[in-house]
Amino acid sequence: MPMVAVKQPYILFVVSDDTPQNPRTEQDNLGTMICFCSKYNLGDDHSFHDPDDFQMDLLEEKLGDTEEAEMKIEELTAEIDAALYRNQHGSYRKAVHDNIIQYLSSSFVIEGKSNLLFVCETPIDVMSHVSFAKLYGHDWRLDHRISLGCVSDGSLERYLQWHPEIKKIVFSLDNDYLAKDKDGCYRNWGQLAASKWCDKYSEKGYEIAVHRPHLNDFNQDLIETRKGRTTAELDAMREAELKTEFEKEAVDEPNQEAEIEEDIEP
Repeated sequence: MPMVAVKQPYILFVVSDDTPQNPRTEQDNLGTMICFCSKYNLGDDHSFHDPDDFQMDLLEEKLGDTEEAEMKIEELTAEIDAALYRNQHGSYRKAVHDNIIQYLSSSFVIEGKSNLLFVCETPIDVMSHVSFAKLYGHDWRLDHRISLGCVSDGSLERYLQWHPEIKKIVFSLDNDYLAKDKDGCYRNWGQLAASKWCDKYSEKGYEIAVHRPHLNDFNQDLIETRKGRTTAELDAMREAELKTEFEKEAVDEPNQEAEIEEDIEP
């Protein structure tokens, strides 16, 4: 029986949908939902027996070797103090799983079909890059995308080994224009890494390009773009940040001529 709500001049009818769509099978999705539930049919179809089986598969894919994956599980399990979870086996297993997931989240992959790979630093950068592709009418499912979790290219090297069809690499790393090293000197770590890897992978025969965000990363670019800001306005925001930072740290140089005159006065 339908429910009815009336608020003049509107009438709202709420009725049951006898043929509802399943958004997981009838719509485009960014990834696959792997769920384990004994009571309900959740997520997408998969062949994993339990969470341990699923995490083992992810570790094998990340490390490229079953023995290394097994050793990594032992290492990550040993990091959890079992004494803290005495008589709480469920909580202990969850802590172990969370530790493995934290390690796995250091890299994130969207496999494509083309010969082009975009390389980002974090999963949120990958998802933002995908959003830009959709925003500008490109099919995001065609190209490969990977996040490294840092500015180390170990995950990239393994991914290229698994996908010999990739011939082009675009480094879409962060634009760390306000980052500093331990000595207080400005170091754009993301773009320094991009420059280094451009040399490294061009020597390996790949076609190389750099896609640099206007602000610190593509997630910040996406947030501001959705507010209606243009690329010129994003550049102006970056320049304003740099100007503010430089003015804050500016130090007036001493007037050397005045000091010299004082020294020679009788």
